Amino acid sequence: VSLSSFSEVPAELEYLLSFDGVQAGFRTDLGGLVPDGDASYSTDLSGWTAIGPGAPMTLLEVVDSSTEDGEELIGLDESGALWVADLVADDWTPIPGALECVVGGDFDGDTRRDDLAGINFSGGLEYTLDRATWTAITGDANRILAGDVDNDGVENLIRITDLSEVWSTGDFASWTQIPGILDQLVVGDFDNDGQMDDLAGLTASGAVFYTTDLNNWTRIPGVMASLLCGDLDGDGYKDDLIGLDDGGKIRYTTDLATWKGIPHSPIP
Repeated sequence: VSLSSFSEVPAELEYLLSFDGVQAGFRTDLGGLVPDGDASYSTDLSGWTAIGPGAPMTLLEVVDSSTEDGEELIGLDESGALWVADLVADDWTPIPGALECVVGGDFDGDTRRDDLAGINFSGGLEYTLDRATWTAITGDANRILAGDVDNDGVENLIRITDLSEVWSTGDFASWTQIPGILDQLVVGDFDNDGQMDDLAGLTASGAVFYTTDLNNWTRIPGVMASLLCGDLDGDGYKDDLIGLDDGGKIRYTTDLATWKGIPHSPIP
């Protein structure tokens, strides 16, 4: 894959993600939301299949399937109701619960990222290991993510508070504060040890930092509005960052020091 140019995939989407819903083990499928909130997916980068009927979705999350190999999509509609996409029937199945946002993770240590955690409409936290019963967690957050930052084989739930403080829990009972004041976070493997236990993030002003020990943060030159992590140079480690700057330009770094631009054309 070349980062010097873009190939257009037919669609007009407001939200896009990749997953391996059809061919397990390979993230070759795309899921997305059109402007009216209807969800679709593509397995060939040319045609799209609508998932429905169902309420318009405001968010999609990729999780491991709870019943078979491969991944599936979790949808959150405007009322906060949760749905799981059935890509065989091209339909949505409701999941009990009502949340403002949701993330998937392996919170029970069974090696499957099929558990869910989310922020409810009171700002509180909840999680489920069976997609049926939700359990409240002490603490509040405005952003959450999952990652095995303590490298114990079970993913932690990481929350960012209204004060931009970062906290992590591995047992949903006690929280450990991670030094730093950040507004966005991604999980990566920036020390190339084969473990996704490092963090990179953005401050409120868009400054970019990363840490490999959850204690000391290193500043990366540049200012970004959003951040993603991946393996862009094909070295087998998710140690590269993709950023969107304030001007809407896509930037990436494979050395955590120098940003390069990706030429693109604005979508009218």
